[in-house]
Amino acid sequence: MSILVNDIVEPLADSVPFKCLARVLWVDQNRNSIYLMMLEKPMKKPWRLSFDQLAEWLSTNEVRVAKESVPAFMVRDETEVSPWEVEIRDRNWRLIEPLIQASLDGSIFHGDCFPRSVNDQVRKVGCHKSQIYRLIFRFWYYGQSKNSLLQNRTNAGAPGVKRTYRNGAKPGRPIKYLGVNCEPEAKIIDDTDLRCIRIGFSLYASDRKITLAKAYRKMLEKFYSYRCVDLSSEYLEGDTKVEIYPVGSKPTIGQFKYWGSKIYTDIDILRGRTSYKNWQKDKRALRGRAQDNLHGPGHRFEVDATVADIYLVSEFNRNWVIGRPIIYAVLDTCSRMVVGLHVALEGPSWNSARHALYNAFTEKKIFCAEYGVEIDATEWPCHHLPFEVMVDRGELNSQAAEKSLVESLGIDISVAPPFRPDWKSVVEQYFHISNKNICISWIPGAVLGRARERGERDYREDAVLTLREFTKIIIGAALLHNKTFWNPELLTNEMIADEVEPTPLGIWGWALSKQRIESRAIPAQLLYLNLLPRVEAKVRAGGIEVNGMMYICNQVIDQQWLERARNKGVIRVSVWYDPNCSWHVWIKNSCGEFVRCSLVPSDERFKGYRVEEVVDMMAIYKKPSPRERESKLQSQVDLDMIAQGTVDHAVAEKKKKPKPKSKKERVSYISENRRVEMLQERERLPVPTGLRDSSMVESDVEIGSVEVVDTRLQKTIAMLRRERG
Repeated sequence: MSILVNDIVEPLADSVPFKCLARVLWVDQNRNSIYLMMLEKPMKKPWRLSFDQLAEWLSTNEVRVAKESVPAFMVRDETEVSPWEVEIRDRNWRLIEPLIQASLDGSIFHGDCFPRSVNDQVRKVGCHKSQIYRLIFRFWYYGQSKNSLLQNRTNAGAPGVKRTYRNGAKPGRPIKYLGVNCEPEAKIIDDTDLRCIRIGFSLYASDRKITLAKAYRKMLEKFYSYRCVDLSSEYLEGDTKVEIYPVGSKPTIGQFKYWGSKIYTDIDILRGRTSYKNWQKDKRALRGRAQDNLHGPGHRFEVDATVADIYLVSEFNRNWVIGRPIIYAVLDTCSRMVVGLHVALEGPSWNSARHALYNAFTEKKIFCAEYGVEIDATEWPCHHLPFEVMVDRGELNSQAAEKSLVESLGIDISVAPPFRPDWKSVVEQYFHISNKNICISWIPGAVLGRARERGERDYREDAVLTLREFTKIIIGAALLHNKTFWNPELLTNEMIADEVEPTPLGIWGWALSKQRIESRAIPAQLLYLNLLPRVEAKVRAGGIEVNGMMYICNQVIDQQWLERARNKGVIRVSVWYDPNCSWHVWIKNSCGEFVRCSLVPSDERFKGYRVEEVVDMMAIYKKPSPRERESKLQSQVDLDMIAQGTVDHAVAEKKKKPKPKSKKERVSYISENRRVEMLQERERLPVPTGLRDSSMVESDVEIGSVEVVDTRLQKTIAMLRRERG
């Protein structure tokens, strides 16, 4: 094993004559000599050893070559060394430079050359001999480097050791006031003071509302004050006075800040004075990237909506301002590809979000052509279903979205915590990039925000774009982003080897060519239906009730659902409906195919309306107005009064008649009495004037009168009496 200059040798056996680490200063193979510098304090002159002897120790493992640990004061770049330290180092270098040159070629180690060289250098530079020995030994001790002559101030100031003061001395510099030096106001801090400072500084370190000065005053009020009551005045509860300790008996605000910052680190203070949400969103450590732990492009889509910073006008009349549109964007996390868009006035809602997802899962060429943008299929080749969709706690974190995506399409939904937009950083950043690419602030009708001065023209009056025109601009911005967004950090080693362009379109195209994106072919019609909202509807005797409307189809009739519901109870079935159209709903048959159901004839009046409009209409008609409720209440009160008056009159009339002799006499002839009453009622029925002969009309008989004029009625009564006898 070869031995090199500056190697460190370590003894491992007791037979070795040196017991500490030693540095190799010079190897003279001609004379079979090696010179070692013992790495121990105090430093001593080099020691000569036989080279063959050291080689033998190395071969028998009595000595080994150890690793060197360079001192921290030497491991510094030239720019990190202060000019003052450089000046001292260069001055020391000049004092021993001839000795250094002689040690590098080994001539200083022969015979008595070393002491003679030191004496010559002392006479030449005029310094003390011990200084030369100290510098050359230091040079050898620390590895024969120029930086070994730097001052080792690693432990300067006694770090971690509490400073002691002479009797009467106070910490801190003297205070100068009006040109006169005053005594320092600081106090010698002891362990009790540190505990007080810890408690007081914790108020500042854990609450962003409290300033450092306020926390300092609270500490003085709590621990460094006299609480007393003015005895010359009448004592009132709570009317105490606080007098803080005099100067020199309490820590200064400088000491409070100094020791507090030692007890609490700057990160502890920052985290304590920042809310948890803000810390997690803006100040926490970033230990990964959005695309980490993903399979590649097409694995995760991020969905979000934002209100565009522009006002639009109506297509029917450009003088009608219709407000600001809602932009839904769907982006692939790994490639930053814009895979889906939707611009609407409704939202944020699931109804708008599902249109954005439908756009993300289908071809884009037809979609762009609808807005006058002609593209080739390769310019926007996104029509794939992901494994996962990242959403926030909004419209996609709903039962409707879960049923549509998870159960129907097999897509997992990942929900970001509240107030954590950084979990969807890709789509959040895209909105900023899109606004910058479009230069939306220069478009008429753009929201100027704080840039608008008081009295300036209202920017809403300048709106000129319709919804379709603005959508066309958004499509162009998405195509530009997919082609030009340059992010080399997204490239993997395999992509770099294939020379993939670090753009969303380049990365997505590479993944398609390598078949890294799973393509599940689902017809657009089936895809659209699966994204519709789903409810558990009731099958009643008249049809399937959905949102208060009845629907029917051949499957319901053939399988006799209506008869079964009427005779055995309500049946529940999953129904898909389109919020934009109440004409149809869809159910699934036993094969899993969608079957369309239509409104029953009695509910066809709801055709052409949105579901929300129908529900609102029903709610309005089912709920009477306050005026109608009051009118109904008054009518009920009037009816109660009429009924009560009629009953009272009947009771009074009954009391005028003699009571029956027995209960049997009163209830025995109910049937005969009923027939008599029926005959009497027939005679009293109104008949149009002139319909009958006047000679046939008999005089009316008063109910309850003893005399009966109608002979036919008399004969009937007589016959009934005979039957009774």
